[in-house]
Amino acid sequence: MEARLGFLLLGGVGVAASLLLAGLASFLAAAARDGAPPVADLLRHGAPLTPASLLRGLLRGNPTALIQAGVLALILTPALRVAATVVLFAAERDWTFVAVASAVLGMLVLGFSGVGPQLPR
Repeated sequence: MEARLGFLLLGGVGVAASLLLAGLASFLAAAARDGAPPVADLLRHGAPLTPASLLRGLLRGNPTALIQAGVLALILTPALRVAATVVLFAAERDWTFVAVASAVLGMLVLGFSGVGPQLPR
């Protein structure tokens, strides 16, 4: 089971790194072609990231969207490990660990969806 979970983590990090590197290369190519954007533009806060806006950016070949997808893949990799742990423990019929891993997965899902206490802005 540990080997399977290790390959899942390795694959997730590999996908994230590939997306981040592709986004960086695309960003640098666009900067060389069109001129580098001002630093203020790179650091400004834009509209909140939604799945639809990320998909639109990826379909347009937006370098920032590639970088955002890489960061998202990196964030989701451990959550996918927890989900895979639930499945693998269920296959082994280890119901105590299924319950614990399911509770952890539930907390992760709630956290990702924004449920819970909010920090002041």
